[in-house]
Amino acid sequence: MEVSLRSSAHIEAAKSEALKLGATIELEHRSKHICGIIKINGKERKIFLSLTPRDNKVCHVVREDVRRKVKEMMEGW
Repeated sequence: MEVSLRSSAHIEAAKSEALKLGATIELEHRSKHICGIIKINGKERKIFLSLTPRDNKVCHVVREDVRRKVKEMMEGW
């Protein structure tokens, strides 16, 4: 289920990093967080993003999380 979310820097960072790595990401609004479901090669992993991030390095951290999840899914190949 694709949810229309107001674009924010950390959401855009997650989307662009997944796209760069050849994965797709679906965003779902949960009660206090946004759930990003990353899919590649028939596998999927979830990352959770804050609705209101307060850390200045949040984009960097989100990009690292996406890279780590994609790497986990690719190791089986």
